Amino acid sequence: MAPDLASLSSSDAKAYEYFDATSAASYASAVEQLHAYVTDEGPFDGLLAFSQGASLAAMYLVHQSLQQSDDGLPIKVAILISSAAIYDPVAWLEQGQVRVLNCASDGQPIKIPTAHIWGAKDELRTESEALSDLTDEKLKALYVHTGGHEVPGLSTQGAVQGTVQAVRRAIIMAMLNNDS
Repeated sequence: MAPDLASLSSSDAKAYEYFDATSAASYASAVEQLHAYVTDEGPFDGLLAFSQGASLAAMYLVHQSLQQSDDGLPIKVAILISSAAIYDPVAWLEQGQVRVLNCASDGQPIKIPTAHIWGAKDELRTESEALSDLTDEKLKALYVHTGGHEVPGLSTQGAVQGTVQAVRRAIIMAMLNNDS
């Protein structure tokens, strides 16, 4: 459990996760399940995800962009809040290895408009920053609120307005990108 969320739950409460970050098979399965859902139910205009969900969504987007056909991605915009680490889908699918993606060696594989939102006090903020670096510079909107690992709310001064502005910018970029 993310440290900032510990105060919201007891230590003995049952918790769930999309994948086990130490297991390549676990997150390969999670990405495959997400792909099956998007294939069956999509395409979608947008995707909104928080924490490990944002990590999973980003891994899905990276994986799809590496396999992309001329049809494009089935998602037009991604809103990613307080993301956890993003793992290399090629390393885990083809080699069974756990490797975190980074811009220096992997470039910017996410080529759709994105909004990245995280807290200045989030203990995982470097992971959100790293995800932001993996996205096209011209297609991203950033907002850093004063809180921690959380979906911005009324308790964080100005966070809702800043979040809405970043999301709005990403959606407008997606609309403009879709028209071209």
